Parts: sequence; structure tokens; C-alpha cells
Amino acid sequence: MKIMHLSSEYPPTQVFGLGRAVNDLAVAQAALGHEVHVVTNSLGGCDPDSLMDGVWVHRIHFPPPPKPPDDTTAVIQFNVLLVQKACELLRSGLAPEVIHVHDWLTVLAGRSVKHLHPNSLLAVTIHDTAHGKYFGRLSPPNQYISFLERYVGAEAELVICCSEHVRQELTQEYQVPSEKIGIIPCGVDAERFVVDVDVEGFLCLFADPGDKVILYVGRLDQEKGLPHLLEALARLLLVVPQARLVIAGKGVLHQRLLESAHELGISDRISFTGYVEGEVLAALYHSCHVVAVPSLYEPFGIVALEGMICGRPIVASAIGGLREIVLDGQTGLTVPPADAVALAGALLKVLTSDELAVKLGDQGRQRAERLYSWTHVARQTIKEYAGMQPGGTREPCSCEISR
Repeated sequence: MKIMHLSSEYPPTQVFGLGRAVNDLAVAQAALGHEVHVVTNSLGGCDPDSLMDGVWVHRIHFPPPPKPPDDTTAVIQFNVLLVQKACELLRSGLAPEVIHVHDWLTVLAGRSVKHLHPNSLLAVTIHDTAHGKYFGRLSPPNQYISFLERYVGAEAELVICCSEHVRQELTQEYQVPSEKIGIIPCGVDAERFVVDVDVEGFLCLFADPGDKVILYVGRLDQEKGLPHLLEALARLLLVVPQARLVIAGKGVLHQRLLESAHELGISDRISFTGYVEGEVLAALYHSCHVVAVPSLYEPFGIVALEGMICGRPIVASAIGGLREIVLDGQTGLTVPPADAVALAGALLKVLTSDELAVKLGDQGRQRAERLYSWTHVARQTIKEYAGMQPGGTREPCSCEISR
């Protein structure tokens, strides 16, 4: 099968999970024997086309994409150049059977390329929705994003989302017909988190000997629930004074979190590492005692999955896609969102019971390995492509995640 992905970046360079998902999916599809092309931006401004990990990468002369939703005009310009590049590929003889766009950032280009090559299937993956992410309070730029999400839901023949939670958002808020929606989770590359590290030596970089490390990884944004995690830490320290919170990420709440930590009197029990990736991120996962995911909104929950593949117990909010990944009492513990008391209680259980922590970590790793490999995700995506019939009807073949 010939597949053309239209992506806002490749390989991933930003904090967001979208670029990583496109990269890993494309590489896995190519490894399965499919001809995969990615049309994307130019990291240096004028980078040449290349073959990367079996994927043909075609670059336009456009810098890394703007950070949405701040500059929707630049995103429109980016889409125009994507169409021009895709036209060159079509004229050269490339006849994709699937045109796959990701979120709103490449919707306009995808619809235009579909018009130029009508025999192809137009597929879109919606990783999250503006309506859900901003809790229905949309600024004018986000109203535009929401419009494009609704538009592509109507125009695409196949709509892929990462969780049942997002499927409900698409059907209820955007009226996307349920028969064209396929649920396929994101994947995790276990090899990316294999690292040879001296845990005790690494911990000394941000913790004291004997500390019980709670790890948070992700953006420091409102929907991530960090103020509640700080309040939970303050409560936990009354019982487990050696608890330490390590926050790996950056975002708009950084200064407010510093101020809140000072007000709560727990500044000395929190370490901010900034944004980390690669071996440092892997080492953080393997060095912590528990991974906390206290989100208020989470369409999927890739951090929980990364913690699981590293064998760490997870304490997460029982919302969104997290409810489909973290099975309470089996692969982690779940608590109501925005409930600092319940969050502190769950962290206490894990930090004071080595037996529970090991059980949750082992079962989480096994589940991640079994259900969330990128090879598995790629096969399910190809199955969804093939299940779509001419005229927009679709045979049900969604990826079923067994609980």
C-alpha cells in the first residue's frame, strides 16, 4: 500500500506528542512493507528530500511550524506549500492509496490533495480536540481550530482517534458519524527507554539519598492538574517526609508552580528539571518510584504508557484515555481528577508498599508490551485503511483494547 502522511514536523522536534506519533507510525508502516511518504516542513529551511528509516521524507522550504494556536495564518501558508509539494509528487507519478493527515495542522492540505487525487482515501487522526482541551472556552484562534476539526470530520472518509473518550467528543461535539471512526491507541517504543544507568548516582542529581521520588513528565499547562499534585505532595509529606516530586517539563505554569510550592512550604521537596528527552528521560523513568499523571483532561495519556513500559507503577486521574490505559489496582491506581486528598492517598499506598509497587509495575509493563507496540498500532491502522469501502462506508474493524 502507498501511504502519504502530511505532517507538521518530521522527525519530532517539539514537546508535543503529535510529531512523535507520526514518526513512529510511519516507520512501523514502512517496516511492514508498505511504501510510506511523509510531506513535511524543512528543519533547517532548505533541507533536501531523504530516505529515513525506510520512509521517504519530502520537505518544503518552510521553517519549523508555528506554535498553535498563536499564528493560524502561518499554518495556512504552511498548508499551501504542502499542497505545492504534494502536486510535484503526484506529477512525478506517485499515486497514494491513502492520504493521512494529523490533527488540524494539515487538514487544508489534505483536503486539497484529495481533490487532486480523488481515488485516494482521505484519513485523519484526531489526537485531541480543541473543544475538550480548552474545556469549551475557545478563543478566536481556537474557534478556528475547532472549525477545522469539525470540517475534516465531515470530509474525511476515515477518522482515527486514540481513545473512546475522543470518539465521544467527535460524535457529540462535532457530529462525526460513528461508522467512520476507528479507535487506535498511540504506541510506545520499548527500545527507546532501554538505558544503562547507575540509578543511585543518577538520583543524586536531583534527590537526596533515601528520597521516594514521584515523577511528573509533561507540559506545565492548566489541563495537566499540577496544582493538585503540589497540594497532594504537601499532604503526603506529613506521613512520608522523604517524598520528593521531580517535574520534567516546561510550560506557562512554571512560575505559578514555584510560587505555590513556596506558599505550601514544600519548595525544598520539588525539583524542576525542565524539558528532557532521550536517555535522560528514560533514566528518570527508571529511577523514580512512581509516575504521577494528575491530568484534568487527557485524550490518551502517553506519559502513563511510557512509565508502564519502564515497569513503573502509575497513579493517574480517572479521566479520558487514562481510564483505558491504567487499570485501577492492576497496572496502577486511579483517582478522581482535581482531588488532592485521593491523589495523596494513592501515592501513599504505592510509596509505602514495595509489594504493591512491584506488582503494578510488572503488570503495567506486560500490558504495554502486549497491546501498545508500534508494530501492533501500524497493523491496526492498515486494517482500518483497508476496511473503508468506496463511497465512504466502513466495515467495523476498530482496535479493541482488552481490559
